[in-house]
Amino acid sequence: MATAMLLLVHGRSGGVVPDELWHLAQQLAERRQAPVLVHPLTAGMPNQLRDGAGMPLDAALPLTLAPLMLLPGAHVRSDLPRIVEQLRAIRPGAQLRRLPFVGAWPQWIAALREEGQELGLPGEVSPEPPLLLHHPLEGPLARRYLGTLTARSGFRCRATPYSAEHLAE
Repeated sequence: MATAMLLLVHGRSGGVVPDELWHLAQQLAERRQAPVLVHPLTAGMPNQLRDGAGMPLDAALPLTLAPLMLLPGAHVRSDLPRIVEQLRAIRPGAQLRRLPFVGAWPQWIAALREEGQELGLPGEVSPEPPLLLHHPLEGPLARRYLGTLTARSGFRCRATPYSAEHLAE
């Protein structure tokens, strides 16, 4: 049997998870024949993990943690290690496998590149490749990541604050 999987998502205010992510978890659970849980960062870590039916997950069951984050922002760099510590505390001795955040998956970057090729990058519609705007990222890791993503995807990638005055530009 496959391990249980915990999809770590950003979530919305108050721990609300969009229906599409619940549907994804249900489909994954059916394909994997194993429990798939969804946990929003906005909800804090519970004392016990529960499956989609609300039943407590066996604390000894191996768990795969899949952070559905696209960028190496504060959630990946700070929140994720804290959540791993909390999971180990509420599931002592249980095996925990950590997958990289989605934005680091070669398949995701390849999908971006394919999308760019379908758009005719560059030059057919505009002299420059389309611009991908990301929420604020800071520090050298973020700059390296956006540079790598630009080189591999063909898009121009820019970190843009939520309060950008000239967002249309």
